[in-house]
Parts: sequence; C-alpha cells; structure tokens
Amino acid sequence: MGDFKTLLANLDDDYLVGMANKGIVKRAYKDMEAGDYKVLSVDGDAQVTVGGETVVVRQPLAESTCSCPSRTICRHVVLGILALKEFLAGEEKGAETQKEADGKTDVEVSHNDGVSKENGEEKADRKKEVNEEATEGKSGDFKEDANEGDLKSHLLSEISAFSLASLKKMLGVKQLLTIASQKKSGQQPKITYSSIVTVQLPKGGNTVKLLSPLEYSTCTCHKKEFCVHKAAAVLWCKLEAGEVPEEELSGAEELQEYAMGEVKDAARQMKGFLEELLDTGLARTSPDVLDYLDRLALISHNAKLANFEGYWRALHDTYGNYLKRKASFDVKKLMEQFARLYRRVGLLLEAEDALQVSELAGEFRSEYVPVGNLCLAGIAMEHFESQTGYEGETVYFLELNKKEWYTYTSARPVFYEATGHRGRQEKAAAPWELPVSVKEMVGLRLNLSGARADVRGRLSASADTRGEVTGSCQKENCLHSGELSGWYYRDFGKLFEDKVASMRMPWLKGAQGERRDGELVFLRPYSFTKGEFSQTEQKLTMCLYDKTGREIVLELAYNKREEWGINYLERLTEDREPCFLGKLYFKDGRMCLYPVTVFEKGELAEDLDCTQEGGSGETCGEDYDDNISMGQEDVKDVLSCVLEDSGTLLEELYQSGLDTAHDSTLQELNSMSGLTKQYGLLRLSEMLSQLADGAAMRRHRLAQKEDGLAAVYGRACEYLYLCRGKVEIDRGREYYTSASKER
Repeated sequence: MGDFKTLLANLDDDYLVGMANKGIVKRAYKDMEAGDYKVLSVDGDAQVTVGGETVVVRQPLAESTCSCPSRTICRHVVLGILALKEFLAGEEKGAETQKEADGKTDVEVSHNDGVSKENGEEKADRKKEVNEEATEGKSGDFKEDANEGDLKSHLLSEISAFSLASLKKMLGVKQLLTIASQKKSGQQPKITYSSIVTVQLPKGGNTVKLLSPLEYSTCTCHKKEFCVHKAAAVLWCKLEAGEVPEEELSGAEELQEYAMGEVKDAARQMKGFLEELLDTGLARTSPDVLDYLDRLALISHNAKLANFEGYWRALHDTYGNYLKRKASFDVKKLMEQFARLYRRVGLLLEAEDALQVSELAGEFRSEYVPVGNLCLAGIAMEHFESQTGYEGETVYFLELNKKEWYTYTSARPVFYEATGHRGRQEKAAAPWELPVSVKEMVGLRLNLSGARADVRGRLSASADTRGEVTGSCQKENCLHSGELSGWYYRDFGKLFEDKVASMRMPWLKGAQGERRDGELVFLRPYSFTKGEFSQTEQKLTMCLYDKTGREIVLELAYNKREEWGINYLERLTEDREPCFLGKLYFKDGRMCLYPVTVFEKGELAEDLDCTQEGGSGETCGEDYDDNISMGQEDVKDVLSCVLEDSGTLLEELYQSGLDTAHDSTLQELNSMSGLTKQYGLLRLSEMLSQLADGAAMRRHRLAQKEDGLAAVYGRACEYLYLCRGKVEIDRGREYYTSASKER
C-alpha cells in the first residue's frame, strides 16, 4: 500500500489523459460525482468496484484492468484510480487528525466516508483543469521546477537514459535525416512538460504523450509498440535538453549496410584495372576497354557504391570519345579523371567501417526531407546530358522568401540506349498536380505546401506535395533585381570578391572549371563582343565586360541540344539589354560563364539601388594588364610554364604507359625534376624523379612487381592541380582587383 500512496500522491490529470484521453478522464469525473464506486482492497493489487464492473489497479498504472469488454484504458479504470487516490488521501489525513482513535478503518467504505470538504474542493479544481485544457500541460518553466513530483522526475530520467544508438536503430536513416533537416530549418516540435511530456511533432505530425514507464507512452497513430513517432519524440526531448549534439544526427549514414567483403573485393578489382590502364598506356588501349568499364560500373552498383558507378560510367564516356576521335576529347581531363578515381579507390580500400565507406560511396537515391511551404518563381530550364549516363531537364526555381535556389529534375538513364533521337521530356506533365507541363513552369509563381527536398535543394515529386499557380513572372509581374540580391551583378570585381576570391578547389570534389557545378549568377554586362563559334574547338565564345572593362568569358560547347542557343547568342545585340543567367566557374585566370538563359529588355526589371556599377572608364579588360607589376606577373608566368610543362610530361606518360615509356620522356622527367627543385617545388621534384626511375626499372624486370608507381602518378596529378588552381586564383585576383584600384 505504501507504494500506491507514493505513486498516487503525485498523480495528476495530465498523466491520466496521457494514459487514456481527455474525454475519458472527463467522463470518469462525471461518474465520480454519482458516487457509484467502492474500494474493496488495497493490499497488493488494489480492487475497486465501479458500477457493475471490477477494476484491478496495478503498478505501473497502465497495466490496470477492468472486467468490461474494453481493451484499452476505459473510464472505469480511470475512475478506479481516482477512487483509490481519494481513499488513500482520506485515510492518511484521518490518521493525522485522529491520533487518539483506534486507527482501524473498515476496508469497505462508501463514497462519503472519510471525504473531507477540502478533498471535494480539490476534486472540483481537478475537474475544472481537465475541462479547460488538460493536455496543454506546462512549458519550459515547468521543466526547471526542482520540486516537481516523482512521476515527472522518473520520466525525465528515463528519457535521459534512453540510448541514442537504440533511437537511431528505431528511426532509421530516413527519419534521422528528416529530424536533422527540421532542426536545421527551425521546424521545432511543441513540447510541454508536466507529469507527462507531450510532443507535437513538426508540420502537423503525430502527437506523442510520453509516460513513465516509457513503454506505456501513447501516440495518435494508435500503435501499441514503441513506434517511430515515440522514438522521434524522445529524440526531440534529448535535443532540447542538449543531451544530443546536432552533429550526431549527421552520422545517420553509418546505419547503411554494406557487405564489407564485397566492397573490398570490388575495390581491389578497380585498383588492378586502373593500374593496368596506366601500365598499358592510352595509345595501346584496346576498344574492349569499354566493356571492362561497363563491367566495373555494374560491380559498383551491386556493391551499393553509387558514386563509383557514376565514376566508371564517366570514364567509359571519356574513353569512348577518345576511341571515336571526337574533337571534345582532352587527354588532360582524362588524366585527372583517372588520378581522382585511383585516389578514391585507395580510400575505399583503406575504409575500416561502414561509415567511412558510406562517405565515399554516396547513395543511389537522395533522401528528401521536409522543407515546409515554399513560394517559388520559375526562372529557367536547362537540358543536360551527364557523363554518368543520364539526361533530362532541370527547372530552376528561386524561393522568394528564403532567397534560396531549388531545382526540379526530370532525368532518365540513357547509357544502354542506342545512339539516336531520344526525345525530350519538357512537354511532360509537371509534378505536384500543377495543370501545366514541365516547360511551362518557367515564368510562373508557385506555392508548394508540404514540399520535400534533398541537401542540394532538389525538389521531390512526392504525391504529398501540393502546388498552386499564384501568378506569372512576365511583363508587369516580372522579377526585379532587388529580389536577386546576392546573385545579380554588374560589377565583375565585386563578383570576383564575393564568389571566387576565397574559392577552394578540393582535388576530389571535381574538375576545375566544371561548368555543371558552377554557382548560378545573373550578369548584366555593360557591353559584350559578338559571339564567335570555333570550328576547331566546337564551341561558341563571347566576352562580357562591365563598365570598367573587366572581362568574363561566356562559353557554350556545341551539341545538338545547344544548337538553337548558339544561333541565338550569335545574333544577340546590345540594344536588347540582355541579362545572362548562368553558372559561374573559374578557368585560366578568368571567370567564365555557362549560359542557362537570357533575359531581354523588360523581362527582368532593374532597381536603382542594385546597379553595383563602379568607375566611369570604358576601356576593355586588356588595358589593365599594363597596371600589374611586371615582376609579379613574370614570376607567375614562369611558374605557370613550369607547371604546364610538368603536366605535359605526365600526359605523355599516360599516353605511352609506364611499361613502355619513351627514352625522351624519361630524360625530360629527370630534367624537370631538377628544374622544379630549383623553383622550390620539392614534392613535385621528388615525385617526378620516382616516376622516371620506376619506369626505367621496369625495363629490367621479367615478372610484374608492385612498385606503387600508380599512386605516385596520382599524387603528382593532384599536386599539379592544386598548384595550378592557386596560381590562377592569384592571377585572377590581380586582374579583377587592380582595375578597381585604378577606378
């Protein structure tokens, strides 16, 4: 009986509502007024009669039962608990006020026995609280109350002790990423604390009531077991209490299952084939290499190595261009592509657990997480053909409230399709039940409710997302430059400082000057040259100038999909006052732009406070070369030449192969090793010397032996890439900032 006294003394209506619901508790109080109940026993499991039913009150209270047919906590159980609490409270008070009495109390007592006026008032107060808002509880201050009863303290202790590893296992990767995204975007649940903890999950999610013991918590999904909603509620409480760092949620990828033996075997096959490619040389490569590359892409797919499947398909495409003698083939890009893949395979072999593998392997399908309601403006559509074997259309949206970019992509695999017309999907129906096609989303203003997106801002076509067309971006409703703050530029010097000056070019992220990964910007040039198409390079080039004459190079490579765009740019004139939307990248010391679309006069309004123009000069960009210190420029020119010559030697080595390197190539490698040492490039000097000595030693071996030359070759390519990037950024800084100094 002592245990019941301690437990029920701290029992409140919030706990009862958590066990049952607000309606049942209100009905129990109403039945209590009728007085048709009696406490029969308090020894062990207490017994109470309620009307014609018998209630057995147990600990934990959620295990109490009733003789009625209900399978859940019914009004009889709630009334039985209230009756037992009332009885024990009256018994304790009677013992205090009647010390001289016999002290014995008949076990069978009616409703009116031992009930004081104060208890009746307390019952009325409890009923009033339930009628007002029993489920609201109390907020933050309640949580900090040190004198709160045992039920709350026990509950908070249980939440604190709940293992994070167990929560991760219950929730899974998708739910963890969703919670991490909601936390980052400020979509917090509503949490109230009392004898229970009520958690209203974000964005109209389920409501969870956490009780002590936790296994008796309830959820609006009505599942008896500890469901994902209850696990999410516990995790949110731990996050609010600061017991789980947000960084822990980013470790969700470690839950991805990999067959480590299969992964290691796949990595060894990749490493062996890459070394064979380098040993053989590009000049002696057989056309059968494409079949081997396809095979390794399939092996990567079966091993759940999504990124590696893409790398092999990209390498397949590059070798295919070489074998077809296409003008777009570039041995320098192939060399860097090979070196990056070899380095990644090495890291895959060194991976010790699934977490490290997942960081390299990526995922086949992005995890889409809730991002709330979005107000979007359809800006442009781009057709793409990736080297990983996919093509489709990408629509670019600007979120007008958050000022963020989102995209919707309709892609399809084409790596097994025969060459020929594949058709375009721009006329396909738009997602989110919009009454337009994919192409027609451009130029519209949309509201999306329940939107979901991945970490790169790619929108999901989820059936749970609803879209509504709210207007147009054309004519009087066109976009204004003020809405594009942070992306709209007239001053190319400011553009360089904002987007390029602090740019870092990590080796494994991608190729330098890769236009598909560039950042979107709006450029309104002061003037530009007529577009010229190079038959040799098969690309259109035009130069854009700001008011001070600083230059940005617009480049558009030819393919059948871009033919219309090339013809349009060749005819474009300054009187149309164009504004270019494109992807910015950096190459050869200059900012470059891959055009996505062009806004002509009247299609994008310019606000007076967003002109960003500086200076009054109208000279072309070349004039500013005279203002640069000749000493500094000479050093950079010489260093660039040394790096370029070193790269040329590595390209020759890739073409001839390590096993059959020409004598002249080996001699030049040794000479370049000495020259780079004189310029302070000690690591490069050492690697070039190792390549020359190792390739020479191979001529005197009858059996193949592991000598690590492929790894040395990869490190040399990485070193050159990073040095070139640093030199180009420095040259670009002098070009774009020296002009601003002279203004």
